[in-house]
Amino acid sequence: MPPPAWIEAHYSNGFYPVWDAHLRSVTDRVPFSIGDVFFVGLFLLLVGVWIACLRGAKAEQRLRASANSLLGTCVVLAGVFIAFMASWAYNYHRVPVKQKMALHPERVNNTSIAALADRTVRMLNANVSGAHAERFTDAQMQRLLEPTFYATTRRLGDRVSFPPTPVKPTIFEPLMRASATYGFTDPWTHEINLSTSLSAIERPAAYAHEWSHLSGFADESEANFIAAISCIASKDPALRYSGWMLIWFNLPSDAHVRNRALPAVIADVNAIVARFRRQTKPAVERVQRAVYGRYLQANNVGAGFESYRLFVQLITAGEFDRDGLPIVKRLRK
Repeated sequence: MPPPAWIEAHYSNGFYPVWDAHLRSVTDRVPFSIGDVFFVGLFLLLVGVWIACLRGAKAEQRLRASANSLLGTCVVLAGVFIAFMASWAYNYHRVPVKQKMALHPERVNNTSIAALADRTVRMLNANVSGAHAERFTDAQMQRLLEPTFYATTRRLGDRVSFPPTPVKPTIFEPLMRASATYGFTDPWTHEINLSTSLSAIERPAAYAHEWSHLSGFADESEANFIAAISCIASKDPALRYSGWMLIWFNLPSDAHVRNRALPAVIADVNAIVARFRRQTKPAVERVQRAVYGRYLQANNVGAGFESYRLFVQLITAGEFDRDGLPIVKRLRK
């Protein structure tokens, strides 16, 4: 594997933006999820490989036929893996955001987490009315996100501003709901799927998270961090509310909160929790977390599934300018 600095310069800010632009010049124009077609086609291809190898094989030939089927399957999956790495996944190995930011690890303690929890409640209270007064389309939401999203990703290492992509429906919506998966970025087709069960207040932060992945930030904690900062630094109350709600649900469960949330905020939190409990299937969620956690660990994310919550540490330990954007080491005086 090339060193992170090389990947940052030559892949994340070299090959990847060019490939993304060419790929999305096609996928963005298609109203359905090409990723769904890819997965269904891959499944049918593998089934076809096994059928072709085993059909008509005599009993004494089945062992060899099975070996040929397994070899064919490995060849197909190897091609899929190579495409996965080349199309997106080398971004897991770019220079981590925590190495770029001006951080003070000593700030990450119970006192700072409690202060962040109190601030989160204050900000939710301050923005709840404005958030509920707004209604916008995905295209309008993307335009509202652009200024702070681009400013944040540029600050954290992107030399190119990746344009937003349309949200597409997916045949895997039932699985997303059952596993409490609210969004998915297809690494092969660079498409974004969001669960249709997301409320209007969750959608901006969820979209910004997936947009972060498309912008070359593969790590889940970094995508959550960019989503939160892009939203809470916005001038729009609905985006701010969505960002602070993302932070709220990722705070430690034992964080001490002194401020009291308004009834409208409590109602929103309870509605999100109730939907989660209603549609999530615990067995499916456990399997999804275990599998995805191992996938993350295999791709240079040591914390696995828990990496989603680590962005809270970046918020408490980081330095931010007057616009709420992260200060990075190269910008420090």
